[in-house]
Amino acid sequence: MERNSHVELSPLIELGNVNSVRNLVIQALGEEWPLNVRRLHTKIERQRPGVSYHAVHKAVQQLVCEAIVKRGEAGYIIDSDWVQRALSLLEGMKNRKCGECGTPLYLPDLKNFKEGDSKTFIFENLAEADTYRKKLQMEYCSQPNCQHPYCGIALHLRTPVTYTERSMNILDALSKRGVQAYIVVAGATPIDKWCADYYRNEFVNVQIGISSSESCETMILGDIVTQLYISAPVLERISQIYSTTRNVAELNIPEFYRHIYQHKAETKFIVMRNSEIAAQLRTWVMSCFEKQPAVQNGRKNNHNRKR
Repeated sequence: MERNSHVELSPLIELGNVNSVRNLVIQALGEEWPLNVRRLHTKIERQRPGVSYHAVHKAVQQLVCEAIVKRGEAGYIIDSDWVQRALSLLEGMKNRKCGECGTPLYLPDLKNFKEGDSKTFIFENLAEADTYRKKLQMEYCSQPNCQHPYCGIALHLRTPVTYTERSMNILDALSKRGVQAYIVVAGATPIDKWCADYYRNEFVNVQIGISSSESCETMILGDIVTQLYISAPVLERISQIYSTTRNVAELNIPEFYRHIYQHKAETKFIVMRNSEIAAQLRTWVMSCFEKQPAVQNGRKNNHNRKR
């Protein structure tokens, strides 16, 4: 069992050492095959001048012994069985979690999701899930050519309270790219109102007190839809704090972060690429602003004011 694990992992470790002869052999055979040792040596020497024929021959024999490379009639080729094992190993690693914190080891970027993909990530608390959610949001808002506005459906607005700098970075990204954002919020408490005013500027449109059938918080990032499912006890606690707090100054932010964001409660985050669903949700969000003027009465450019 230990030997099989070594056979599967050793070339992947070698790939991190770009100048190792073993790595160069694997790379060469990945580009052209079959090749005998002499042709391999000629090819590798172009990348690593001075490498000896003996070193290449020794590396090839080691890879054959480990069932990574096999010899055919016309020369050496990479063993397809090893390729399949390596792919299965990497795919399995994507779905594993850190034993200490429970966070998934692999958190893909937006570009890694293809049409029809749907992945569910389980985090141990809201802080971990929200960090990944905001990472994807920032990635979308920072794209040079966004074809669609950013749209969001929230139960309560929280980021300006707990992550002021992160909010500023997102606002900066929106203004620099000229990306419009439309956010509807179910809550209409004093904290929601304060957060909405914080966000509003010429690029960000916010409506509070908008009921939605969603039981989660949703982002529409082009063709990608994300859904954040906050655990019921945590969500109940947020609603309780928001409904009983008259203004942000009364909120103990460190305590709020500790009891809400760092509270250990399984938090589900779904990311899917489905252009049809994304278009439907985006249409609904933007319809909430159709009867509103481009610049709402009393709106201030808080982005600039808070600098």
